[in-house]
Amino acid sequence: MKSLFKISILVTVLIVLGSVYVAKTAVCQIPISYRLGSIDERFSIINEEAKQAISRAEEVWEKPLEKELFVYDENSNFTINFVFDERQEFTEAEYGFREKLNFAESVNESIRAQYQELSDEYENLKVAYDTKAKNYESQLANYNQKVATYNAEGGAPPEEFEKLSAERNELDKQQLEIQTLGRNLNKLVDEINRVGQQGNLLVQQYNRGVGEYNETFGESRQFTQGDYQGGNINIYTFKDIAELELVLAHEFGHALGIGHVEGRKSIMYYLIGEQPADLSLSGYDIETFSQVCTDKNSWDIMVDKVTGLFN
Repeated sequence: MKSLFKISILVTVLIVLGSVYVAKTAVCQIPISYRLGSIDERFSIINEEAKQAISRAEEVWEKPLEKELFVYDENSNFTINFVFDERQEFTEAEYGFREKLNFAESVNESIRAQYQELSDEYENLKVAYDTKAKNYESQLANYNQKVATYNAEGGAPPEEFEKLSAERNELDKQQLEIQTLGRNLNKLVDEINRVGQQGNLLVQQYNRGVGEYNETFGESRQFTQGDYQGGNINIYTFKDIAELELVLAHEFGHALGIGHVEGRKSIMYYLIGEQPADLSLSGYDIETFSQVCTDKNSWDIMVDKVTGLFN
């Protein structure tokens, strides 16, 4: 019997949250009105799903800052558009292939668990078989010795003969039980071998899939997933809704006038990868917002500065 094993994918594809934007002033013109623009029909997303993702991306900023920063307005000139090109084609192909590999790996794990369960069952049954067989052999040897002794004496007395007969019947019963255990052990061995062969075949197929994946998608790449330019947000690629929300939240930050910041977990970091699954602003995000964006107008700020000179 061969042991099962698996190969892990060690490929990381880097994705850039690229953007082009111009910071017009140190004061945010908030709230910013926007609307959903065009969605290329080749994206696997409908308008309602896109609006929900956009709304959740808004909340990433608005909840912790306790400000209304964005307002949906069907008459707004600021649009969020989904532009399909080779980037999304590549992402969907890579994501689809990875999903197949993940499914194959889950099947391998299931086969591995089944193999281990059968092996454990075999070991337990083998212990029971060996114990019963050993006891049977001991009792049989003792029985044969008593029979031989009585035969040498010319035969067993009637009462002893009855005891020997009962003992013989018990031994026959034990023998049948042991034979049944033996057959079950042989069946388990056959099943273990069958599962092992099946598992090894699946592992070979999985390994070939990993090789094909690495050959096709293994080269590290960086490409823009979305950008903010010309007063609009363009979304080019995302593998799932969670990633779309991150890209949208990032581009909303640029719409506020915020550039890229430090900290790999930051929403405004230039690369996707280490942001938390439950999207939240980092200290860098909040600090930069406070430096760039305020709901005061320019006159209020000038008054504050002058007042501060004499306090």
